[in-house]
Order: sequence, then C-alpha cells, then structure tokens
Amino acid sequence: MAWSLKLQRKTVLHTEKCAHLILHVAGSLNDKRPSTNPEMGSASHEDRKRKRFAIDGGEETISSHSHLIHVLERNGKMLTAQLEAQNTNYQLDREQRKDHADGLVAVLNKLADALGKIADKL
Repeated sequence: MAWSLKLQRKTVLHTEKCAHLILHVAGSLNDKRPSTNPEMGSASHEDRKRKRFAIDGGEETISSHSHLIHVLERNGKMLTAQLEAQNTNYQLDREQRKDHADGLVAVLNKLADALGKIADKL
C-alpha cells in the first residue's frame, strides 16, 4: 500500500510538472506578442483584437502552436504509459493479496484441523 501512495504522489508530481510545462509554453506564446500599441495606448479591447489576429498567422505562432501540440501529444503518451504501468501494478497487487489470503486460509484450516484433533482427544 505504501508503494501505491508513492506511485500516486509521483503521478501527481508528474501531472503538475506537465501542467507547468504547458503553462510555460503558453506563457512564452503570450510573451512573443506585442504588449501595447504605441498609437492606441493599452486598451484591453485592442489587446484582444491583436491576440485573435496573431493566432491567425505568422510562422512564429504556427511554430509555437506545433511545439505546444507536440508537447501535449508527448504528455498524452506519457500519461498513457503511466496508466498502463499503474494498471499492471494494481493487477500484481491484487494477485499478491489473493496469494496472501489463500495462504492465510490454508494456515487457518490446518489450525482448525489441529484444534479439532486436540478437542477429540479431550
């Protein structure tokens, strides 16, 4: 059970690292856009218009988007592999618990037989 908690903690840490990486990449996309228009000032409505326009074109934006897609695909593959490993670990844990339970039942049966024989002699 302790290794299961360690695995869960690792899963959470891994997910947090991936989320941080995605936010970092997304943040770098936002950093590459111009922050203000010197002619218009810093109007939030104009900023939104510029952001929409920047998404539509530009090699740098497309490259950043393809990089983000690549990172997300890699993250999905890693999560899939991690879930498969976790499922395998859970299956092994179930088998181990079953083996332990079967062994315990066998020992208890032998103990019950021994106690029955002792009771018969008394």
